[in-house]
Amino acid sequence: MPIPIVIDSDTFNEIDDQFAIAYALCRPHHLNVQAMLAAPFLNERVNSPADGMTRSLMEMRRIRDLCHSNVPLYSGSATYLPPDGKPVESKACEELIRLAMAMPEGRRLYVAAIAALTNVASALLKAPQIKDRIVIYWLGGNARDFADQNEFNLRQDRRAAQVVFDSGTPIVWFPCHGVSSHLSLSLWEATRWMQGKNQLAETLLQLLRQSCTMGMGQTRILWDMAPIAALCDPQCIRTVSVPAPIITAWSMHFQPERHRVEYVQMIMRDQVFADFYAAISDFSPDVQPIQT
Repeated sequence: MPIPIVIDSDTFNEIDDQFAIAYALCRPHHLNVQAMLAAPFLNERVNSPADGMTRSLMEMRRIRDLCHSNVPLYSGSATYLPPDGKPVESKACEELIRLAMAMPEGRRLYVAAIAALTNVASALLKAPQIKDRIVIYWLGGNARDFADQNEFNLRQDRRAAQVVFDSGTPIVWFPCHGVSSHLSLSLWEATRWMQGKNQLAETLLQLLRQSCTMGMGQTRILWDMAPIAALCDPQCIRTVSVPAPIITAWSMHFQPERHRVEYVQMIMRDQVFADFYAAISDFSPDVQPIQT
């Protein structure tokens, strides 16, 4: 039976979100994507967290349509979690709560969170009972022995990350530098296995070409594919149990008495990309038209 998942993504931020979403939608026998939620982000590409969320929603729709999917999309938080710790209201927050509470007894909804955790934290603050109905696969922060924790998804909303780690929700944590950074891809390799397959593959290749100058020895890290890959194939990661971290400005602290989370310490790069290429190659647009 396919795993029920929700994808929470800042899709306009980098190209790895598009690859991750396409991967998930091209594996319907493994993953039942029930909704996609747009997350806020702020960098040089957008004017505000709200603008980042809105543009992410638009890009999410573009990739979904290329996959000939009718998965519903929801706008997320327009701001980060405020200092008073109150949830940020959004359609994404409401839908995550609704889907979690609708899960049959004994089953859980898996949340592939590949962005700042604002939407997820808001849902947990508004409806703490969903912690017993979801599992969070979060990509963020860096490896525990890395020099710092100045990582994009984490620093966008550190307060939200702490809310999620404090919640007691089952978490599978995918660090970026030191773990998910192994998912690097060269333009040569991507072209070899994706060129000429279908429109979706060509669109992803074009994103890779445009993302940077892919010269000799250069690759692009597709961080966000890590949680999707692990949901498709749990054998592609190795985890250990660690105390839920306490987050400070630039670091994390681990106190032995804290509740535990699953920490991904290794990801099988070649295994992940082999399955991704197979998923994209097997994709067929011969499905029902998208209902808009």
